[in-house]
Amino acid sequence: MAMPSTISTSMMRTYKMMGFISPSFGRRREEVVMNLRHTITIVAAMTFLTCLPVQASVVTDGTVGPGVSLPGPDYQISDTLVTSAGANLFHSFARFDLNSSESATFSGPDSVTNIISRVTGGASTINGQLRSLIPGADLYLLNPAGILFGEQAVLDLQGSFYASTADYLALGDNGRFDTASPTNSLLTSDPPTAFGFLTTEPATISIQDSLLNLEQPGNINLVAGSLQLSDSVDQQILRTAAGDINLVAGGGGEVGVNPGLAEQTLSSRGDLILSGSEVQQSAQLFADGGGRIFISAGRLFGEHAGVMTSTVGDVPGGDILVAAETVSLDGGFLATTSSGMEQAGSIVVDSASIEVVNGHFAISYSEGGGDSGSIRLNGENNVLIGLGSFLYTDASDL
Repeated sequence: MAMPSTISTSMMRTYKMMGFISPSFGRRREEVVMNLRHTITIVAAMTFLTCLPVQASVVTDGTVGPGVSLPGPDYQISDTLVTSAGANLFHSFARFDLNSSESATFSGPDSVTNIISRVTGGASTINGQLRSLIPGADLYLLNPAGILFGEQAVLDLQGSFYASTADYLALGDNGRFDTASPTNSLLTSDPPTAFGFLTTEPATISIQDSLLNLEQPGNINLVAGSLQLSDSVDQQILRTAAGDINLVAGGGGEVGVNPGLAEQTLSSRGDLILSGSEVQQSAQLFADGGGRIFISAGRLFGEHAGVMTSTVGDVPGGDILVAAETVSLDGGFLATTSSGMEQAGSIVVDSASIEVVNGHFAISYSEGGGDSGSIRLNGENNVLIGLGSFLYTDASDL
């Protein structure tokens, strides 16, 4: 049985008995809260503007296949509209928008492993279903003008999902699928290797009140100039059943396609804003089945938000790895749990400045025979754990 995505009542009671939760749980460090709320206000305004009604449409641009306006509301995107190279299918759209009553279904031969799509005519709003019928194929959605996932956005995929505002996608050593300048593309059969950014302030990926969930094994990767993930309806934002979640905010360089923090050559780092509901502390980012969570950004802001990995049975727990110049969290938690015989994942935060108020922050917990994972906070200049916040692990490494 899968672990719940919230801190359970029994766990909270245990923490209170052990003295980890202070009676002054509501006290806040004003400068952290003021900065965080100012940022959230700006994001809310930007999100409101981008959520204005759009004319939903899927139109190919004619650069890798015929230019057509596909009939909806269930858009069928087949391999007759593309250029193929080996196991890669290359799609190019002038517009790609879905409203809540629409879906886009990608299809092709079973030999395809990468469905690679770009949008060249402006930002995309995805408020419907993205579907792939190709077994095991990964789906790439690239739009240098920005991507917004609305409340009704749904993933029904057979592999991993990659969304990015990159200017190009590198293919092996020499290939390139260019989004900003399509004529610069060199399409090859090599698999994707890196997202490339030519500017230091690329466009944003926003997720508002939607759950992007992969029920099949696969990773979720969001790579953009900045990431804005908000939840006001007490649900998760990103979830994998047996895969990693990889979030990168930055520009001016490349980010490796494989999840992790190592394969990056970015010259600038952007903001990652994660905001949840005050009603329930749920895990907005949730990786089950041993999946890991990687976060890389310049500034990580979180308010009433949770990040959690969980495992059951004989699968080792996934780690949570955060690398950011500053980390400011008001409420919420980072947690790794195990209810089986294997060890829970570790939590590692590398940042010049870490400030946390009103939250559990870091918890590694085992309800079965396995051990808890370690917790390491590497704050180069400052680590502030305010009143009402705590770290907990029953492992020896804290």
